[in-house]
Amino acid sequence: MKLRRPAIKKQILALLVLSIALIWIGAVLEIYLGYRSALHEGETRTTNEAQVFSEWSRSTLKRINEFILYARSDWKGDAGAFATVVRRS
Repeated sequence: MKLRRPAIKKQILALLVLSIALIWIGAVLEIYLGYRSALHEGETRTTNEAQVFSEWSRSTLKRINEFILYARSDWKGDAGAFATVVRRS
């Protein structure tokens, strides 16, 4: 009977060590997967924001260009009169 007790204690200790190792492996895996997910989400968000900024910039520059082309026909060499035309637009 005395011979069995150390064997049981070793088995329990081995099971405890194995359980702790599995818990740590699971925790590290979860942290790694969370990191990869956050990184991918950040890349996606950055790409989307860059696309939105690009479209906004393009439309703004197009509006400025259209305004300049429209206002160019009103330029007669007088800056004061032109300023009045621009304020009306």
